[in-house]
Amino acid sequence: MKEYLNSLLKSDIFSDKDIELINNREDLKPALNYYNKNSIIHLAGEKCNALEIIVKGEALVQSIDEDGNALTINDLTVGEAMSANLLFSSQPFYPMSVFAKTDIVIISFSKRQILTFCQQQSFLESFLRCLADRTATLSGKIRVLKQKSLREQILGYLVAQYKVQNTKKIRLKTTKKALANRFGVRRSSLSRELSKMRDDGIIEFDAKSITILDDTFIKL
Repeated sequence: MKEYLNSLLKSDIFSDKDIELINNREDLKPALNYYNKNSIIHLAGEKCNALEIIVKGEALVQSIDEDGNALTINDLTVGEAMSANLLFSSQPFYPMSVFAKTDIVIISFSKRQILTFCQQQSFLESFLRCLADRTATLSGKIRVLKQKSLREQILGYLVAQYKVQNTKKIRLKTTKKALANRFGVRRSSLSRELSKMRDDGIIEFDAKSITILDDTFIKL
C-alpha cells in the first residue's frame, strides 16, 4: 500500500500532508482495485461512487457509437483521476467507457473520505483546480476532434510524433486499430486515408512505421 500511496503524489490533488493523514487515520484508508490489460473498468452509464486515481499502469477513455466505432478521448496514466468531475455531480454517471490499456492498479476514495479531505483548504483548492482543468482539457479535445478531418488528425499526429522522435520515419508505438480508435474511425477508414496520402506523395508506410515524404506541413 505504501508504494501506491506515494504514487498519489504524482496527482494534482494529493500532497505529502494528505498522505500523512491517510497513514494516521484508519477511516481514510483507500481501497485498491486491480484490472488486467484490456479489462473493462467502467462502462458508459455506470454510476460513479468514488474518486479513483491510477497508481500503476494506463487506461483509455473511449466513446463507442452504435456501430461499435471507438473514439479515444483520453489516455490516462499514473497520477491521473478518472472520476473527479463525476463524484459530486447531480448526474454521477460515466459518459464514456474506461478500459485498461495495460495491467493497472487504481486507488479508490469514497465520497465521505473526499469530503473529509476537503476540510483542509489546501486539498479543497487542489481538488477544485483539478476539476476545472479536466473539464477544460476534455472540452478542448472533443472540440478539436470534431472540427478536424481525418487527414488533418493524421497530420497532427505525425507532427507531434516528429517532434518527439526527431525523425521523419515515425515509429508506431501502437497498433493501427488503436490509432484508428484515437481518431474515432474504423481501421479500414484509416488505412484508406493513409493509402490516399501515400498516393499524394505525402507519406510512405508499413506495419510498424510511417515515413514523412512531404515535410511542408511540418514547417507550417
